[in-house]
Amino acid sequence: MKQEIERISRGESTATLWPVGDEMPGDFSAIFASRAMTAPGLPPLVDFARTGGDAAKQARDRLCEALGLPSGSLSFAKQIHSADVAVAGPGQNEASGFLPDADALISNAEGAALAVFTADCVPILMADPESGAMAAVHAGWRGMTSGVIENALAAMKREFGTNPQGVSARLGPCVGLCCYEVGGELLERLSDSDRKHLSGGGSGGPRLDLDACCRKRLEAAGVNPKNVFSAGVCTKCRPDLFASYRGRAGGLNISIILKRPHHGGAQCLK
Repeated sequence: MKQEIERISRGESTATLWPVGDEMPGDFSAIFASRAMTAPGLPPLVDFARTGGDAAKQARDRLCEALGLPSGSLSFAKQIHSADVAVAGPGQNEASGFLPDADALISNAEGAALAVFTADCVPILMADPESGAMAAVHAGWRGMTSGVIENALAAMKREFGTNPQGVSARLGPCVGLCCYEVGGELLERLSDSDRKHLSGGGSGGPRLDLDACCRKRLEAAGVNPKNVFSAGVCTKCRPDLFASYRGRAGGLNISIILKRPHHGGAQCLK
C-alpha cells in the first residue's frame, strides 16, 4: 500500500505529492502536488495559481524542476467555470503564452504537460494509452453540471479517436462530503444522478459528494469504473497540504498530467 504522501527532489527543489490509485498506463504520469514544497525563496506552503504573480510562477518553476520538466513547460487554461475544452498542441504552454478560455485541456503531444488549478473543485486527469490522448479537467459544480467531463471525453474521441472504455482517470484532492454544504443554484442544477450523492440536512443544510458525482459522470460517459481512482482526501480537512476556499488555507493547488517522450530526456514520475 502506498504511503499517504510522496516526496520527489531534483536540484534544490522538493515537491510533496499525493498518490492516487495505480500508476497511469503507458507513457503517462498523473501528478497531484500539494502546496508543501521545499526550495530556496519559497514559503512552506506555496500558491501555484495562474493569477498568483511572480511568487506563484516561481512555485510552478520549482515544481517543474523537482519533476524534471523545463521551466514554463506547463499548459493551462484560464478556468472560467465553463464546460469548454481546448486542444494544447506541441509547444503550446506557459512559455509560449498559450492561455485559452476553457476548463479542460486535451492533447496527444509527446512531452506535453497539462495542468489544472483547484482548491475545492475536482481536478480530473485522464489518459488513453491506445490513442495517446490525455486530458486535464477543472470540475467545479458549475462546470460539472454544464458537462465539462462529458465534453472532454467527447473532444478526446473527436480529435484523437479515443474510446472512453480505454480511458484511465484519476480524481485529485477536493472538498469532501464531510465539508461541502450546498444550496441555492447548485441544488437546482444537479441532475437526478447527482442528487443521489446528497447526504443529510442537519442544521447546516445538505452536503454533496462532488467526487462521487464526477465518478458517476465518467462511468455514464463510458469510462470503466475499474480504471477510475480518487484521492480520498478533503482539501478543507488538510490545510497543512492543500488550499481550500472553505478552509483557512488560501491559494490554489495544482494537478498535472504529462506524456513522457519516447526519446529520453527528462524522466518523471508515473
